[in-house]
Amino acid sequence: ARVVNSFYSSIRGSEMFLLGLISYITRRGYVDRVRMEPGGPIFTLLFSGLAALGFLVQFRSGYKVPFPFNVLLAPLSILEYIVTWSVAIDKQ
Repeated sequence: ARVVNSFYSSIRGSEMFLLGLISYITRRGYVDRVRMEPGGPIFTLLFSGLAALGFLVQFRSGYKVPFPFNVLLAPLSILEYIVTWSVAIDKQ
């Protein structure tokens, strides 16, 4: 289940990041909006590469949160554990 979730989150994160980046760089006038349209070849290439990188980073880290963030996100990690545990109990 974690592999599927990390795959989806890498795809969604890549899309959100690139759309925000495109909005920023077209507002600043660095590139033409037409050249970076979603679905275009440049967008697809960047999207695929960034999604693959995001998936590999999550997979290689063993789905663990790195140090400075694990302290900040500890309450959410505890909540995730409780939800996972309660779902596992429901299935029995």
